[in-house]
Amino acid sequence: MYFHGMSMRIVDNSSEMEVREQPYIKVFHNPNTGGAGGFARGMEESKKEEEKYGITQVLLMDDDVELMKESLYRLYSFLKIIKPEYQSRPIAGRMFRTDQRQIQYTALEIWNRGEIRHIGRNLDMTKMENLWDMNHIKETVSKDVYTGWWFGCFPMEYVRKHKPLPFFLHCDDVEYGIRNGEKPLILNGIQVWHETYEYRKNAMISYYDIRNSMIVNTIHGFYQSEKDVWEDWKKKLDDYYNQKDYSGEYAAILAMQDYLKGKNLLFSKKEKKQMREKSGKKYQYKAAFLWRMLEMRFNRKGHEAFVSYQKILEKNK
Repeated sequence: MYFHGMSMRIVDNSSEMEVREQPYIKVFHNPNTGGAGGFARGMEESKKEEEKYGITQVLLMDDDVELMKESLYRLYSFLKIIKPEYQSRPIAGRMFRTDQRQIQYTALEIWNRGEIRHIGRNLDMTKMENLWDMNHIKETVSKDVYTGWWFGCFPMEYVRKHKPLPFFLHCDDVEYGIRNGEKPLILNGIQVWHETYEYRKNAMISYYDIRNSMIVNTIHGFYQSEKDVWEDWKKKLDDYYNQKDYSGEYAAILAMQDYLKGKNLLFSKKEKKQMREKSGKKYQYKAAFLWRMLEMRFNRKGHEAFVSYQKILEKNK
């Protein structure tokens, strides 16, 4: 049943892997363009072979997940019988925790302007009361619901027309899913295990989270004006300050500095920004000076940057 039904494309960012190709497993070496760049390359290669393999869906998966092959078989079987009215909708794989393997971390995510809410969060799936159908809860009608790329299956018709934005890290899956606009389907038994956010958080991740969240919110109209950008960012800055997290506070300042450079930064080679994790009180006084200077710069450049991000999808067609 599954023979000839699935093909795999491995995108080797930075070209460091040694993988032997097989008839239905292809390896593509890529410069280190981050998550979105790797997924975009995989999508392009899928489009080239769409007719050859009769590709109807593209499944995007992170390289650090743990997967049971059974999830692929169930997904394939479902796609063989899916009703026409559901064929345009993405399919979301649930994420389970690697440190507590019976715990479902999330089934689906609601963007909520960057304060992410989870559908079916931290549920012990050994308990019968948690084995319910999540496709009918009211939260999933939200326009900012999306599936993460730890396991996100998109119709080829959508992939053919739309490219991911070139975020080096973080929010690439958020933006792509929100742009899709279709409510994802959640299926029992289709899942992966993935390390959760608290184990990966550092100053560099904070930089990308803050900057890219502001960009996504601007692109998709969750901010009504540049005033909303500033207020949201200032709240995050204050939170870092109150927690005495001075490296996080400094990362937030760098994030706003780069947001003000406008959409062209995303499409330049400088997008690959490697920010070393920094800590210590030496950033406390530096940050206090920099954010006041940044406020003056925002008053000059904020509106211009805001408008540039509103038009970003015109360049990405």
